[in-house]
Amino acid sequence: RDVYRHYSTMATGVTLEGLMKLYQDCKLRTRDLAPHHLEGVFCDHVDATSGDRSLTSNQFVLVLLRCAHLRFREKVSTLSEQFSNIVEHHLKPYSCREDTQSIFMRMAYDPKVRKVLDLHSKELRIIFLLYAMMDTSTADAMQRVHTMNLKEFQMLLTDTSLLDDTLTEEAMQSIFDGIQTSAMDDTTAAETVAATAASAK
Repeated sequence: RDVYRHYSTMATGVTLEGLMKLYQDCKLRTRDLAPHHLEGVFCDHVDATSGDRSLTSNQFVLVLLRCAHLRFREKVSTLSEQFSNIVEHHLKPYSCREDTQSIFMRMAYDPKVRKVLDLHSKELRIIFLLYAMMDTSTADAMQRVHTMNLKEFQMLLTDTSLLDDTLTEEAMQSIFDGIQTSAMDDTTAAETVAATAASAK
């Protein structure tokens, strides 16, 4: 109940932004539970007829169960064990702790920033999907069309003329690595960048 209240960004419940914040805080990101998986789970459970697009407390629990299954199905077989893992290893130690937020995360979830991202969400999504397919240097890179790696991120900044004496390639690398550090140790930088793009959706 405390977790639900903490991540409720609206009076009616937990929005996608609130769920994504929980996902980030609790270090839930893996290849089996990537941001686009989380968004799909949210959409499956939210009331499509409701204008506020938020989860009730019961829907929130169902979403957590789905996340637990996706996150731990390769490690433990029963849903009860999967849910126990997500509670003991992720929710209890990391949720509802404001001090776990990096400067980047505080900025990303600032209401003013969210408003701008929401305003341009369709365009950002198109740009992300386009550049996520740009790296054709290896077979592995060609298969990862739902994530953006460092090379693709650099292509985006180059094409938009954002690289200069201030935002250098070294600074870009530092930003990319910094976002990666805020995620789980076994998470790739590509998945981390995908989280940023997904949160803009």
